[in-house]
Amino acid sequence: MFYKILLLAMPLGLASLAQGAPLSFANALELAEQHSPALAAQTAGIAAARSMTRPAGTLPDPKLLLGVENVPVSGPDAGSLTDDGMTMQTIGLMQEFPNTAKRQARKDSARARLAREENQQTLIRREVRRAAATAWLTRFYLEQRAVLLDELERENRLFSEVVKAVQMTASATTADGLASRREAAALADRRDNLQREMTAANAELVQWIGVPVLDGLNGSPPTVRVDGDHLHDQLPTHPKLLRYEALTRSAEARLREASAATRPDWEMEVVYGHRGDSFDDLVSLQVSLDLPVSTGSRQHPRIAARRQQLASVDAEREGALRQLRSELDDQLAELARLESQLERTRNTWLPLARDNAHLQLAGYRAGRVPIASVLEARRDWLDQRVRAIDLASEAAITAAGLQLYFGGEQP
Repeated sequence: MFYKILLLAMPLGLASLAQGAPLSFANALELAEQHSPALAAQTAGIAAARSMTRPAGTLPDPKLLLGVENVPVSGPDAGSLTDDGMTMQTIGLMQEFPNTAKRQARKDSARARLAREENQQTLIRREVRRAAATAWLTRFYLEQRAVLLDELERENRLFSEVVKAVQMTASATTADGLASRREAAALADRRDNLQREMTAANAELVQWIGVPVLDGLNGSPPTVRVDGDHLHDQLPTHPKLLRYEALTRSAEARLREASAATRPDWEMEVVYGHRGDSFDDLVSLQVSLDLPVSTGSRQHPRIAARRQQLASVDAEREGALRQLRSELDDQLAELARLESQLERTRNTWLPLARDNAHLQLAGYRAGRVPIASVLEARRDWLDQRVRAIDLASEAAITAAGLQLYFGGEQP
């Protein structure tokens, strides 16, 4: 019995360990898909649409007919069901037969709805993966900022020692020591702000993956090479546009169904009539046919309305295509800007700020530069290092979003 309990407990323990293990970028996207309420709801919608395709286009259920005909209400046989030869107790079946074109249109409409739901699921999956990627990358680069702050706090402690050493030579003032302490307080404020951002980023990540991240992140961001021409070529197959293709097929099916209404439907009734024992039983067969004699005031206006709905879908698809193309171009331009500024920051601004900070510190040690110049140079160097991290974060988020949303590919 003990071993059975142990075996049952093992999967729960493994699941807990999996949630608590460091979270990689790929795992974050996978968990986001698994735990997305929107995807779960869409899966149910697809199942419902698939179920609706089965009865679409089938014949309506037959109807059971029960009745009594020609019952006398006066004379010696009044109220009798057996004495008069005209009186019958009837039982029968009635079946409607919509015309073939109408039934096929209904079947096509149900299939188009299923395709629309499937395309919507693909679109939601891309959006969920993009959101999870953004949340993971945001937290990753915030952790990089935390590492930078750790380093800066160590540097600030060394800087404080330099200030104390200079003060011992009597070439520094009390204000220099106060300035060093203000710098430490400024770094503490940055730490508090970063902690607040980390808490918000972690909440955002948990919202998308559905499980807490107990042991931090694992691995580095993927290297994403965005090919703008390839993404433009992929636009016609974007699920947001494929959804309009399904809407077009649905509108076309409704148009065919409206057109089919100009053709007659028909129905058939078979009735068995039982009379009194002195009379023979009877069987009746009846066929009825619709007569669409007022097509100008009934069917044709509906057909015209369906044509307008089809034209509306085409116009909406064109608008969606233009919007997608504009969004893609805008994000590609933004990525180019971020990459250019990131390269300039790393290759130009950072070295300049670092060298200036070192020069100002050396001048302060020699008594030639006031501490205010040193602190200004150090803040500039800090700002450039933080800026490099922020630019790298924005570039990575933009590139991953382009690849996941427009390309539908794993970065």
